[in-house]
Amino acid sequence: PFINYAATVEQNEPHPPLEDCNSQTDWCDEFGTGMDVLGNSVWFSFEAPPAGIISLDSRGFDNQIAIYDSPDTDSILAGNYTILAANDDYNGSNLNFSAAITNLENLIPGKTYYVQVDGSGGNLEGEFYLYLYDSPLDIPEQKAISNSHFIVYPNPNNGSFSISINSSKTSEASLQIYNLQGKIIYKQALYLSGTKQEIKLSLDNKIMGIYLIRISSKNWTEIKKIIIE
Repeated sequence: PFINYAATVEQNEPHPPLEDCNSQTDWCDEFGTGMDVLGNSVWFSFEAPPAGIISLDSRGFDNQIAIYDSPDTDSILAGNYTILAANDDYNGSNLNFSAAITNLENLIPGKTYYVQVDGSGGNLEGEFYLYLYDSPLDIPEQKAISNSHFIVYPNPNNGSFSISINSSKTSEASLQIYNLQGKIIYKQALYLSGTKQEIKLSLDNKIMGIYLIRISSKNWTEIKKIIIE
């Protein structure tokens, strides 16, 4: 695997626009401030294959990736570049919200293009693999929010937030909150009433960062990402 531990950001290093977590053109604004987007970025290059089509999967940890067209690396720092694709959270929670570019076409065969990888939100470090394919990537789309069994709001938050659960069946359930190292920082037993219900939580000794909330019953299990700032 590759790593971005202790990597540093170059002066004038660009990044994609901060709009949508799941699009193929943007990154998330994890903290809602427009700041600290880059923190431990690393770069790669590849030559476009004969068909001029690629896809890129970056599994390993919660990261964000972008692909640039530029004459060379110095030109990128000088502002002479085009961002061809970018993604933050294409893969789901089972793959740690790692990023992927599903289908980038019309590349010039044999031409060099550049890939930027950083931890999501500009503050995460980890190990990851880069899988470069000469065909579109087939990863099932994430479930639409309308099919979700619970939502968290506000998100981001300061450690105090609400969870709205909408489960059509009664069941015992468990709620667990993990940090990105997989440690459980909070857990609670639940009883799902079969109707919409609200839970209010306030985490003590909270540390700013990204966490995963997991609710599991005998009928379904769902995980969502929250940001504490």
